Amino acid sequence: MRITKFGHACVRVRHDSTTVVVDPGVFTDPAAVAGADAVLVTHEHPDHYLPDNLLAANAPVFTIEAVAAKIRADAPALADRVTVFMGVPTEDHPLRPAETVAAGLRGVRKGLAGVDRARAARIGVAVFADWTTSEAEWAAYRRDWAGSG
Repeated sequence: MRITKFGHACVRVRHDSTTVVVDPGVFTDPAAVAGADAVLVTHEHPDHYLPDNLLAANAPVFTIEAVAAKIRADAPALADRVTVFMGVPTEDHPLRPAETVAAGLRGVRKGLAGVDRARAARIGVAVFADWTTSEAEWAAYRRDWAGSG
């Protein structure tokens, strides 16, 4: 795996024959997106998002609804390449009680309700599961999202 930082916020990750570029904003050399297989934009601040760089990438764009809305306004030709996604934390942290599977899934459902499905090419939801996910959190996932449990 090769990871290359381009300017302020942009990172290019290459593994085997796949290249993903993260946050090619205004401080990013346009060469960062050349040959990218996918682009991830984490949020809509200019240092992370520049429509010209996304147009130059000629690759699918994965982002949140706020960025997708800006893309529709700033660069409508990109709209069919955008996948809107939301992440669900799976950590029951005592100092961050809102970051639970149940709270995350409620947020996803609320967020999905606000997505203009006619304009979003695709919508995905990722559950960030790792060794910290407890059986109680998986039960909340099954109950609140998967509908089994």
